[in-house]
Amino acid sequence: MVLIRRKQVELVKPPIQVEGQDPDVFYLAATGEIFSDYESYTSRLSFYNQRLFQCELTGKIGLTFFEASLSENQELARLIRDFPEVLKGPILTSANFAVVGRLDQLVDQIYERFHNRFFPGDEVSIEIDGEKHQAEVKEVYPPRSVWRVHQEAVVESKLKELAAQRRSMSASPKKARRSPVKASASRSMEVQNGNDSDSDLSDLTELPPASQEQADLAGIAEAAALSLSATDVAHKLGCDLATPMEKAVRLDPPEDYLYRLQLKPNVHSSIFDSDEDDDEDEDDEERISRRKNTSFSASSYEARASALSRDRLKFSKTILKKLLREALRRDPRIGAPWTVRENWARVHGIDLVPSEAIARKNQELREAKLQKRKKVCREKFGCRMGGRNNSALTFRFWLDQIVEEVVPEPPKKRKKASAKVSAAALKRKAAEEARLAKEKEEEEKRLKAERKKLLRYPCEDLELDPIHGRELSAHVPGEVPRSKVRPAPKRELPGGVSGRVWEDFLAVYGYLQAAGKALQLSPFTLDDFEAALKHPTHEPQCTLLVEIHAAVLNTLIRDNTLAKDLAPAALSVVAPQAAASGSGQRVASIKREELGEECSTNSRSGSVPNGRASREGSSAAVGAGAAAKSEPHANGAVAEPFSNTRNGLSGGRKASSNLTNGAGKANGQAAADVSVASAVAGDGDFLDMTPEEQVLSNALHAGRGWEKRILKQDEGRKGWEVALVGCLAQRATEVSVPRLWGILSHLTGTDHPDGRSEGPRGTFLGETYPDEVSRYPVMPFEDKIAALQFVCELSMMTKYARAFFEECENALTELRKERPDISRARKQNEEERRELAAREAAREENAEANGEASAEPKPETEAEAEAGPASPMSEAERPDTATTEADDQIDELDEDSDDSGSDFDGASATSSSDLPSKRPRLASRQETLRKQALEREAAEQAKEAERARAAQAKKDKNAEARQLAAERRRLDDELAKVIKREEAWERDFRKHQFGPRLKPLGYDRFYQRYWWMDGLGNAPLINQAGNVVYSTGRIFVQGPSADEWSFALIDYPEAEVRARAEEELGEDGLLGEGEWGYYDDAESAEQLFAWLRVRGQREDKFKKEFTKWRHYIVSGMRRRVENLSSASRPDAAEGRRSVRTKTEASRQTHMLWRNKEAVR
Repeated sequence: MVLIRRKQVELVKPPIQVEGQDPDVFYLAATGEIFSDYESYTSRLSFYNQRLFQCELTGKIGLTFFEASLSENQELARLIRDFPEVLKGPILTSANFAVVGRLDQLVDQIYERFHNRFFPGDEVSIEIDGEKHQAEVKEVYPPRSVWRVHQEAVVESKLKELAAQRRSMSASPKKARRSPVKASASRSMEVQNGNDSDSDLSDLTELPPASQEQADLAGIAEAAALSLSATDVAHKLGCDLATPMEKAVRLDPPEDYLYRLQLKPNVHSSIFDSDEDDDEDEDDEERISRRKNTSFSASSYEARASALSRDRLKFSKTILKKLLREALRRDPRIGAPWTVRENWARVHGIDLVPSEAIARKNQELREAKLQKRKKVCREKFGCRMGGRNNSALTFRFWLDQIVEEVVPEPPKKRKKASAKVSAAALKRKAAEEARLAKEKEEEEKRLKAERKKLLRYPCEDLELDPIHGRELSAHVPGEVPRSKVRPAPKRELPGGVSGRVWEDFLAVYGYLQAAGKALQLSPFTLDDFEAALKHPTHEPQCTLLVEIHAAVLNTLIRDNTLAKDLAPAALSVVAPQAAASGSGQRVASIKREELGEECSTNSRSGSVPNGRASREGSSAAVGAGAAAKSEPHANGAVAEPFSNTRNGLSGGRKASSNLTNGAGKANGQAAADVSVASAVAGDGDFLDMTPEEQVLSNALHAGRGWEKRILKQDEGRKGWEVALVGCLAQRATEVSVPRLWGILSHLTGTDHPDGRSEGPRGTFLGETYPDEVSRYPVMPFEDKIAALQFVCELSMMTKYARAFFEECENALTELRKERPDISRARKQNEEERRELAAREAAREENAEANGEASAEPKPETEAEAEAGPASPMSEAERPDTATTEADDQIDELDEDSDDSGSDFDGASATSSSDLPSKRPRLASRQETLRKQALEREAAEQAKEAERARAAQAKKDKNAEARQLAAERRRLDDELAKVIKREEAWERDFRKHQFGPRLKPLGYDRFYQRYWWMDGLGNAPLINQAGNVVYSTGRIFVQGPSADEWSFALIDYPEAEVRARAEEELGEDGLLGEGEWGYYDDAESAEQLFAWLRVRGQREDKFKKEFTKWRHYIVSGMRRRVENLSSASRPDAAEGRRSVRTKTEASRQTHMLWRNKEAVR
């Protein structure tokens, strides 16, 4: 069944047939629906052609109703084809007459019974020596216990059957018969002896005694039991859903079965045999393993059920559910069993009539369910059933009795108390009503307050109270100050076009950007596209405009199929509009067929000498949309196809033989001036043709052969205007292109009321210009959009566009697989950052504990790090400063002593007795000085060691700091790479996601849509230099549709919603249906971003999406403003030279665009 929003599509019920009336109805053959009017028919057809449906079997979404129905039929056919044929009969037999509430429960029960039971012909997989092999089950050997159970059951049933026959024979007064054993033996002997007498005397004999009879009966029963085969026994008990699962496993254990398999030839065996001589350099081990694998191929093998398995693509719960849903049915009543459909039962030989035992058991189950429901109802209503006849009541009748007892009787009519009511009673009544109204209002306020307390965010946007001062004063980092009123969008659309035309304009631009790869079209900005459509002349021609039309038309020409049935125009052609008023209804489709039929008749009226037809009775020739097949004339000549023998007309003038698009050179000889004016006008007079017929005939003539000629780039895309005319004439209708006659009238130069500039009495500009090339630039902007939109819709149905859409879906699948890798990389980076932060915190705690400054020391420079701290000198290298000072002092003392000694010797020889007393005093002084020097040396050594320890600690600390800094830089670099990869992933995902379909950026609280159309298809968001580029450089605002606005007013009064919209959007801030606005400056976009409230569901999603692309949106707007301002300033450097070499128009950006994606 086809689903929409996970629910089955409900078909429209047929209209009520009024007796005595036989009105005309509209029949939709695809669904069997009947409609009483054309509007409901077309509305339903348009609904079916929207891509809202889902195939239930495959799960595909985004399909039309007909595509989903076709997908289900194809999937069902594939399922029936691929599902194991040997399992269909046993599974359906097991499910037949099963009483199970839901289909899922039935699927679970059948899967548990069959997933480890295999049947002859079943394809399985078996693992032998670590290699998987495919095999086919040839024979099934049940265990002895299963044989015994079935034989006992057969013997018991046979004995009961023979005993019943014995009782019936003994009770009958007829002649006695011999025992079946002796009778059969005697009968066989008679046949062998040739005595095949039919006399009754041969059967008359005495009955054997009771013991002999029982022995004979037992022998017959045993013979019947021994006649059982493995097919009659295998899995009969285990697959019976009437038997409980535990009992079935005990009586019929699946693990005890033995299967004989036929291994299928391995795929590598044939390759091995063919390439054995060529692969002489192959390793011996590999060759031995391959020989070992091939040795199992095409041989028998025996295995248990535990070693076997089925392919999940052929047998799983999902596939089983699809099969049972298609093959089973169930009546809508309590306790109804599942039954197999007649076509399936006929194919697999399944009995549709249940046996007495099954019917009796199902009836008991149904009565048990009814009794359970009766008990529930009795407990719910609290009433009892009494009486003798209640047991005979059905459940429905009993329920009706309960309802009658519960529903109170209507009050009896009271007599009129009085005709007059006192004034006091009226006052009391009014006061009571006022009190009740006040209580009701207070209750509503209380419930509303309770709902607000229980409100969970994000909630419905309109349930939120208007923004208050506290919320306005809250500052969010990275956002501008919030305002209560949304910034007003600009309402003046470029060129003064209406909202409907602007919507079509954006739709065309979005398709050209998204499908640029399939169309072989380079990206371009919206401003350039608008300027190209407004280009007023064909000299010089606008390359952008030419390439757009050529790219779209070439897809139709290359497609070759010209799938008319898939075109949007064809959907409206089937609508019967003959009864509609007006002469122009369905002219483009009906006349095209008439022209093709009648012209083919005229072309067969005689031969065409030299490719020219007689112009007798006609002033000119006209063409038709479909080519008439060449048929032999009476004289043997063959007329050319009508598509190549068309001639155009304009008024009463003769058509030129040269084609504007250059196709006349190739088809000039074949394109003859066949006279078909009589086929159009009916009596051969051109003046009798309607204006629509004249426009159509000239358009068909001008565009003949367009579908056979590729518009090549090296030829300047010459003839694209003619191809556009031919496409519109052959494929368009008034439903698909409402302005069809005006467009064709202008392009062909044929006067028509719709083709005049100011209404039916206005000026016709088409006849002012000589050909289509010069007429197209002066065609109105709205008509250019309508024609281009129709051609784009046709190109969406081509194989190139469909292949591109499938490519986008495949790319999205790959991107979704890549997303978890990015998330894991980000989580790993965050985990490493947390570990680094913990290490830094521990380092700071250690520094504080050691009394050091908690501030992180700056890491040394690279030169200092390489040199390291100054290490203390060794004891051998460092001079002993203390010893040197002591030696100097001792030398001074020696000098002093020498001087004093010389003086003493020169003074007197008798003073030599004082010398021994001075020498001890001198030695003690030197010892003191030497001790002081040693102490100073020890102190210096201690200080030096302390400085060395401090330097080493500082070095270690700096090394740790440098290590942490390097780790932080590495994590920063990895995070930058992850962010860059994630941004690239988002851009690729957006590019492929919005290729097949375009979605808005989000909705605000009043259901207004916001569109941002940058980054679609092959249009990049950043260039090769990493700078942001733009396509539109704007955010477009669209008013809510009628359905969305009605949905918004379900729970809220319209006046209240409009008052709130005026308060929060400003005066005239709420756009109506079909109205558009836009933001084109970064400041307004930032204010819009700050205005959104994350507590609302729609605006929360909108703000999240806005946040994701905020940088690109704001940067693109600024880039666009810069480009527009630079383009408006005169170029002083090239101003003088450009006057000589270029015109002002050729320097504009839309004139400088080049198609780099085109294939020459």
